[in-house]
Amino acid sequence: RLTDAEDILGYQKRASSVYKGLLNIVHYDSDQGLLDWSNTSRVTLNHDKLQDHHIFPKAYLKKRYSDEPELLDMVDTVANRALIPKLTNLKIGAKPPSRYLGDLLEKNPHLRKSLKSHKIDDEIILNDVVDDMFEDFVRHRAQGIFQTVVRVAIDPLRQYLPTAEPLSPRQQSDSTSLSHLGEPRTSAIRTLQDGVEIPISASYSERGSAIRHEFDAILRLNASQPERSQILVDGRLLKPSPAGLACIHTVNRTKRALNGWTFWMLRDPRTSAMRLISELRTDESLVNACIEKYG
Repeated sequence: RLTDAEDILGYQKRASSVYKGLLNIVHYDSDQGLLDWSNTSRVTLNHDKLQDHHIFPKAYLKKRYSDEPELLDMVDTVANRALIPKLTNLKIGAKPPSRYLGDLLEKNPHLRKSLKSHKIDDEIILNDVVDDMFEDFVRHRAQGIFQTVVRVAIDPLRQYLPTAEPLSPRQQSDSTSLSHLGEPRTSAIRTLQDGVEIPISASYSERGSAIRHEFDAILRLNASQPERSQILVDGRLLKPSPAGLACIHTVNRTKRALNGWTFWMLRDPRTSAMRLISELRTDESLVNACIEKYG
């Protein structure tokens, strides 16, 4: 399920249908299809030498961010991947982006056009300091891909949604309509106070193990845009997924992907029931309840 750009960062397995679908949507949304970085010729998806390329090469990232596990956990994200012919991929190898893209730009003066066909912002990736901008790059590209998903896959379905009587103000505050996607939600929020700190928890057990690990943290709520909320873990403010992985890595360093929005839970101040923090993005009444208790 995709509800915001953060979710896209969690798709890292090439066998995943969502992973494949996201790359296909990038291809579908390009007027000319995907373009080869070497010569701007059109790339065909049935090309027998087509490869799923790391835009920031994997070997480069492992060396550059060896002491930053939360960034290494995003190495294989679909937001860091592009479909290009095998020959181009072999020439790239483990070079940093500034070097291999600089080499390609000398050979292909239309490289910017090729990059844009892959939803890659040429102003970022062709920047002289791009080698230190991995997180900025993948988050920016994930946002662009998510906006494309909404435009080509979600918005066209709105016309098929059943019509209903106008909602009462109370119903509107509880509504989980698709219209919230990608938009600040302020209509029914009691206050736009940000920075409310909410205690949250999570648990984790490895497959086949009876041992269950419990984790506690603090969610710093962005009341007007809950999808931008962050989690305080060991003195660091992180997005939900990196925060979850940071905790899990204390017991399992091999865990590579996690949807933090469905990993962390909070206690509903009204009912004491445990709720996924993802519900903060769709349930404004829960946001209000948390603000009233912890604000």
